[in-house]
Amino acid sequence: MQVLGEAYVTLTRKINPALAAAEAWGYVSTLFAWDPQPVDAAVARRARDIEQRYRLSWRDSLIVSAAQMQNCSILLTEDLQDGAFFGSVTVRSPFTLGVSDTPTAYSVVPDVTRPYRRPGRPRRAGV
Repeated sequence: MQVLGEAYVTLTRKINPALAAAEAWGYVSTLFAWDPQPVDAAVARRARDIEQRYRLSWRDSLIVSAAQMQNCSILLTEDLQDGAFFGSVTVRSPFTLGVSDTPTAYSVVPDVTRPYRRPGRPRRAGV
């Protein structure tokens, strides 16, 4: 829900020319088909842990928390480092790979060597 709210604000206020509110809502409401994770107490508690562990902004922590709560393995965003791991979630930039790249370029190989992550900033994929 955090991302959908940000999308609506961007479409109606931050782009030039901005979309009419009804048009922006029509676009954003189609994304409800993805069954977005509500921001509730459980998401907020996990986001607080993520914020402290990885030193992310509150907004980014909420997004990573929601992705974890929905068992997502990939989080597409341009706002976080491409290839970063946050627990079970791997960040991929939608702008890193080209349209001609195969879907396997977005695949994630789970790290099963450790049952926990070291504290601090997330590491890049392949490093």
